Amino acid sequence: MKKLLIILIFAFIFWGCTDNQSSKVTYLATLSNNPVQIEYLNKNGNLVDTLFDARSEDDQWQVTFPAEEGEILFLSGKYRDIQSSLKLMIIINGKVYKEAYSEADTNNFLIVSGTVPYK
Repeated sequence: MKKLLIILIFAFIFWGCTDNQSSKVTYLATLSNNPVQIEYLNKNGNLVDTLFDARSEDDQWQVTFPAEEGEILFLSGKYRDIQSSLKLMIIINGKVYKEAYSEADTNNFLIVSGTVPYK
């Protein structure tokens, strides 16, 4: 009986000490037919500024990286042509986590953000 109790205690300790699970995060920008200024937090937590040189609404920009539970996610975009639009998405493990859409708004940044959910 004591051996069974000891085995159960060790099993609970082992299951309770598991590491955070890594998730696959994808930032996606689409539905723009003009250049878009993109800013995002990368896997190291650094803010990266890049240009998505879209030529048609079928063009896509994306970046994928692993992220741990609780990590901050941030993606923003801004376009200058009043005839343009933009859709931004954060996808976690193949499922859309957050998304936003903007059309004919050259004054404001389009932003999606959040944290990688705990499982």
